Amino acid sequence: MRLAAGLAVVFVIGGLAVLLDLLLGGDLGPGETILPEATVAAGGDGPRAPTAIDPVEKARFNADVEEAQEETPLLVAGIVVDGTGRPVLGAHLYVSVNTGPRQRPWKVVASIQTKVDGKFSVRRATPAAEVQVQAGKPGWISRQRTVVTPGAGDVHIELTKTGELTGRLLLPRDAGAASVTVMVLRLPNGETTSLGKVTGDGPHEYLWSAANVPPGLKLAVYVSATGSNEGLHREEGFMVSPGTRETVPTIDLRALELCDVSVVDEESRPLCDAWVMLEDENARGTFEYWQVDTQGRFRRLAKKGVRDVMVGARSRRPQTFPAFGTHRVVLKRGPIVRFRVENVGDLPLAKRPIELLVLRSATDLFDRNDTDPKRAQNRLSSLQRWGMAHGSRTILVDDRGEAVAHLDTPGLYSVSMRVGAASARQKTIPLMKPTVRVQGHEGEQLIGLRADRTALARALEDK
Repeated sequence: MRLAAGLAVVFVIGGLAVLLDLLLGGDLGPGETILPEATVAAGGDGPRAPTAIDPVEKARFNADVEEAQEETPLLVAGIVVDGTGRPVLGAHLYVSVNTGPRQRPWKVVASIQTKVDGKFSVRRATPAAEVQVQAGKPGWISRQRTVVTPGAGDVHIELTKTGELTGRLLLPRDAGAASVTVMVLRLPNGETTSLGKVTGDGPHEYLWSAANVPPGLKLAVYVSATGSNEGLHREEGFMVSPGTRETVPTIDLRALELCDVSVVDEESRPLCDAWVMLEDENARGTFEYWQVDTQGRFRRLAKKGVRDVMVGARSRRPQTFPAFGTHRVVLKRGPIVRFRVENVGDLPLAKRPIELLVLRSATDLFDRNDTDPKRAQNRLSSLQRWGMAHGSRTILVDDRGEAVAHLDTPGLYSVSMRVGAASARQKTIPLMKPTVRVQGHEGEQLIGLRADRTALARALEDK
């Protein structure tokens, strides 16, 4: 028994030694090879799955793969270099194609990186009309997108190191850096190339920096209160060299005014859907619209000349107050109106959808302290165009001929009726009195309407 146990241990140790020798790179003897073991698929036949690969078979397989790749048509190939002509390692390339002159946008078919030699190559069997190559790398920029014909093998893309612009910004005290944005624009077309990051460095002093700025171009520094097209300040004529950091002279905006508004409901909860309208006194009837943030707050720097601020929300009564300063606005719910079409009788109203379009009357938007009708008409047009609270309300009429509208303010409204789905076949039904007055008292109001019964009946039967 002891002899048998000892022999078993010797065989186990010997087997492990041979296995370790093979795993650690032991040489095979002349004519020896590792034969792959195989299993038979269920049913007695089928492909065999090798558990080890013959080096000769592996080399043959790799050669077949390379040959298959070479047979695939070349889409585009080339090299990415820097300004001195040296290859750029790790450049990101996006290769896009279109199959015809009308196909837009471009479809990305490959995303690759260059290696040590800076070269790239993409093959694709599907034909294409044009090939576009975009190259970039953090801290580098390509002058333009390269568009070539399929099969181009000598595409040369040059990357240039970007620069950085920095500066100092003075704002009104307590304005907050979040209320401004610094943009670096390329002249003369004004294309945005970089956004500056603004950080506080004192009660009203801020530092800003814009990275990845294209070098060698005439640039403008543009300061905006919200990142919009309305600028608070603009300076031109700056340039950066590749890989350099340039400083812009101090920009002093302390003469601007701050509008700080918090909008809540009757229970002091923030109204996140509220909007703010600013009216420019210097441009008659010119308005700007902004949404409050998720806390119901609006903070904005503005030039002198903004006359009033109107704040509102859907189905709530708007308020108007002087533009500048800090305001806490409580918006109360607007009037609720139940419209009833009184002469429908036994008409099958449920047969087709019926809508009432309720719109604030232009004649009711005149400022009583302002005799300028153009300003009021511009206000109405702007509000309707932007779809804000004084815009239209579309409500469905039920089978009893009633529809409920949650309006913003009391006053004059024009009402129209439309039958049918929202399409070219929708028909407008005349109303006897298309203008109604909504009162400002609490609770639901009932307003009767009378439609052209004959036209309504025809529209309901129309297919």
